[in-house]
Amino acid sequence: MTKVMKAAGTALGSSEDFPEKLVDLFFRASKNADLKMIEFSDLTSFLIEHEITQQKSAMANADMKYEESTLKDKRSHNNHIERIYYFERIDKVILYEQNVKTFKVYSGSDLTWIQDIECQSNILAIEFCDLPDHKALAVSLADRTIVFFD
Repeated sequence: MTKVMKAAGTALGSSEDFPEKLVDLFFRASKNADLKMIEFSDLTSFLIEHEITQQKSAMANADMKYEESTLKDKRSHNNHIERIYYFERIDKVILYEQNVKTFKVYSGSDLTWIQDIECQSNILAIEFCDLPDHKALAVSLADRTIVFFD
């Protein structure tokens, strides 16, 4: 009976050739192949180099072009934008600027401005809470409060 080994949804091979692949991987990752064990630093270096190689090959095949979007934010900004969030579940883009008490809400599909929402203190972070019985934006403020908006 032959089993198929899987990791993260990818077949590694049958149980017959899996040991061969594992030994080969060991010798490719080990900087000092005459040892009976592999150093942790050798293994991590091998994995990092492998990931870099994979990313380079993916980037070489990618068609990277810059195209300016037709979507424009016509609203004025009085400070540097601290964070921009896109919350797919509600199809909204939310942004806030550095050291401000207001965040801006835009439609996710066409970036049209919907509203500005004022808070009692400077905004530190925003997160979308998708609970079974309630959906809300949680806004963490500099005065150590968290405010929830439906």
